[in-house]
Amino acid sequence: MKKLSFFCFIINVYLFVSYPVAGASYTQPAVYTVLIPTLSSEDIHNLSRNSEFLWLKEAAIGVMNTRTAASLQDIHTTATIASGVRAAYPEQGRRSSGVAEQNGKILRQYRQLHGTLPVNLTEESILLPYIPSLEKENEWRNTGAIPGLLGEVLEQHGIQRASAGNSDTDSISRLAPLLTMNRQGVTPYGAVGADILRDVSDFPGGRRIDGERLLAKAATWRQNGVRFIVFEHGDLARLARYRQGMSESRYAELRASVLRETLVWIGALRKQMQAGDRLLVVSASLPAEAIAQKKRLAPIFLWDGQSSGLLTSGTTRRPGLIANIDIAPTILTWFGIPVPSEMKGLPLSVVREGGQTELWQEVEKMDHIYATRPAILYPYVGLVVFSLILAVVTLLPWIRIRCLRWWPPALLPFGLRALLFVPPVLLFLPLMPGLPEPTVVWLLLLGICSTGAYAIGRLPFATCFFWIGVLSWLPLLLDGLSGAELIKHSYLGYDPVIGARYYGIGNEYMGVLLGGWALSLALLAEYAGLRRRGCGIVATVSGLVLLVYVAWPGLGSKAGGIFVFLAAGLYLGMRITGIPFSWRTITLASGMALAGAVLFLIVNYRLPAVDQSHIGRAVGELMVGNWSEIGRIVERKVAMNWKLILSSAWSRLFLISLVLAALVASRRRAESQRLIARHPGLPTAFGTIGIGSIVAVLLNDSGIITAALAVLYALVPYICGLLDETKLSKKPEHSEQDSFS
Repeated sequence: MKKLSFFCFIINVYLFVSYPVAGASYTQPAVYTVLIPTLSSEDIHNLSRNSEFLWLKEAAIGVMNTRTAASLQDIHTTATIASGVRAAYPEQGRRSSGVAEQNGKILRQYRQLHGTLPVNLTEESILLPYIPSLEKENEWRNTGAIPGLLGEVLEQHGIQRASAGNSDTDSISRLAPLLTMNRQGVTPYGAVGADILRDVSDFPGGRRIDGERLLAKAATWRQNGVRFIVFEHGDLARLARYRQGMSESRYAELRASVLRETLVWIGALRKQMQAGDRLLVVSASLPAEAIAQKKRLAPIFLWDGQSSGLLTSGTTRRPGLIANIDIAPTILTWFGIPVPSEMKGLPLSVVREGGQTELWQEVEKMDHIYATRPAILYPYVGLVVFSLILAVVTLLPWIRIRCLRWWPPALLPFGLRALLFVPPVLLFLPLMPGLPEPTVVWLLLLGICSTGAYAIGRLPFATCFFWIGVLSWLPLLLDGLSGAELIKHSYLGYDPVIGARYYGIGNEYMGVLLGGWALSLALLAEYAGLRRRGCGIVATVSGLVLLVYVAWPGLGSKAGGIFVFLAAGLYLGMRITGIPFSWRTITLASGMALAGAVLFLIVNYRLPAVDQSHIGRAVGELMVGNWSEIGRIVERKVAMNWKLILSSAWSRLFLISLVLAALVASRRRAESQRLIARHPGLPTAFGTIGIGSIVAVLLNDSGIITAALAVLYALVPYICGLLDETKLSKKPEHSEQDSFS
């Protein structure tokens, strides 16, 4: 009897432990992801103020950079989201189909292309037979993206996946399976065909998504243990394809209706979630009108059962802003799965104290700066080039232009000084309330820069340019050390919409930092009589502070800047302290610079992953011998520099500056020699800026921009000094000695 009782006890324990497991898998947390093509940030901003959708304020919300390896099309954005690296897919990537659709047509296509079928297919499986096309596209573009990687990793860790919905019209467009498929193009469960649509007679094309069927599918899959479900709610994209044949009023009416119904459906899905589930809603592309208005940040929001806040990531380090490459690593992290090295994004996190009101204000600023930046910077570059050419024409004796005789002699130096005031004024422009239009910005620049140029022009030559240098680099450094709030909102700062950089210091202001610092320190050394120990200490301390700033991940975070300021700083220090230039000292200085750079890179690499900058992650790739990724990084940087050299306004400014400097130096040798004799600090400034600019062009992507702005701090004082020397040489006697006041 005891044996029988013990046997029954063992059976009961087995049944209790074993049998519920198969049915209990649905109680494990799931991740729902909703892709909505042609959804804009403005749509979400407007809907969040609607009393019907106050529950939007319970979400953690943000905007997403939409840069891909190709264009802003939804196929490329979804490819990037799924790959965790900027990717591009051909149009065949849209053409997933269910195994049971069209009497198994997709099975025949798959067998024709691959020679065999994947194993473990069911009636609910979704297939994409064009995986080789996707792989070849990314191999050709050298993106490093692996189609199906997200689904493959989830499958290896036992996470079941499903996809549903589409954006079909006359042609197939099915994006959701791109996130759920494995590397063979297989999604285990799905409903992406015509059966997921409903007939609507008064809607263009006559078909819309069947929201109730989507919810029913989600509930069934969830009960069967599916933990990663991706929906494509494609009605907005469907409507956009018929826009050309509609009146604008009809289109606006239908779009508002579709937006509302889409949000109502998301609300219903949200209520269907269980404890621990997460719901991530992402815009898979932007509407044409938003792109035309240069509003290129897409909305993203998350419900995770906690309080609202702002989404961020280690990629951007800015509350409310993420990158599209961050989504795939985030999904893996939510499931507790290590992120593969092929994914370059970083997991999302939520800043809980952030507010949506502040987010929309920040988005408005970023959109405004991106849209109006060309109207500020292109005219500025044009004015600089025009002023430099005019000054050189005035200096060359064999060019005679009659109208120049009537110009006041001080007008050209005044104008050139005013142009050097533009970078620091643009730095402080974000302190101005509101979002000024380009006309207002130019009126402000004209007034402030002219006043500054006039006031500082009353000082002696060396004093004047010393303070121009200080005013250019010192506020820039102080802002960078205190959070870079001015840099990130400046026209000369980095642009999160483009997505080349999200934090630190960009190439434009690094050029200003280099040029202003070198000019002011060289002229300070001139005032101190050169080779003074005190001046050498100032140069060393300031140089070390600048070096730490550009190198540290939480500050400037500029890999090329490390080498730029090491090279420029060593040259400046040797000039000021009087260390002779020989092969021995040059070799020693180069070794010290290289050792210092390696030290900074290793420190960056040794930081926790969340605190590393892109520099530290690149060092990590080098340490593990990922040479293919290192090659891609080098290729991207070389390609970017070459593209800028061929097409950028900054490259034209840099090349024109070099030509003009060489032309004037060869034709005005006597005046140049007198200028250098009068101001022996100028050669030090010229050499420091020259070395830093060369290193920037060679080692920094977009280094041509850094060089173009840095060279201005050498060329403008040089031309102004020559204009002064030419004016003095026409007087019968002159013995003026220019010095600091």
